[in-house]
Amino acid sequence: PCDDGGSGGGGGNGNGRESALGLGGVEYAREAVRLGRPETAVRILDREIGGASTDARLYLERCNALVSLGEHGRALEDAHTASYLAPKTPQGFLHKGNAQIALCDHDGAMATFQLGCVANPSDKELREAWFSAKEMCRTWRRAGKMALGGERARIQAFEAAREPCLSQVSGLARAEDRAAALKNLARVHVKWGRHTEARTLLDAAVREAPADMHLRYARAEANMALE
Repeated sequence: PCDDGGSGGGGGNGNGRESALGLGGVEYAREAVRLGRPETAVRILDREIGGASTDARLYLERCNALVSLGEHGRALEDAHTASYLAPKTPQGFLHKGNAQIALCDHDGAMATFQLGCVANPSDKELREAWFSAKEMCRTWRRAGKMALGGERARIQAFEAAREPCLSQVSGLARAEDRAAALKNLARVHVKWGRHTEARTLLDAAVREAPADMHLRYARAEANMALE
């Protein structure tokens, strides 16, 4: 989901300058990913970013390597940095939105792709990604606004929307990412007044990351909403 497209060659940073180490390090990192050694690529790119911390292209490359490692939370951070450093580069927004989708933040992804479209109005891939994210959000909206069938129908609609997301969460490699995805799912349930389901999701998130005080605070808020 984080294919870099046109990130090579020198269009990666906001002012067109190459990284301090030139293309060599980037090519070595790409080769490491192709050879199934993304952890090596991350180490190479860590060094490059240390020498050229404002080069958006390097953050995009490291995002690719992190996705190959299944580290979507860290990939999201790099994609966010890249989109900030080079807002006229579509790949930053694509990387960021795709990472948000991997972490079940569909509202966030929709907003990211929309910002990307505003900054890059002629980019077809960004526009398609925006439409796709909007459809994901519509699934939750339809469940939240369902009128026919009463509460039982709404419960079933949310279950149907939630199940593929939970399957996606179970496939995430890192406990921190699973916790973040469960928290994002809880947030959309709170948005539509589904506090019982939100608390269940937050309970699962806390089990994944018991030391995360933000999760514990969010769960306490969910408990108060049910009192």
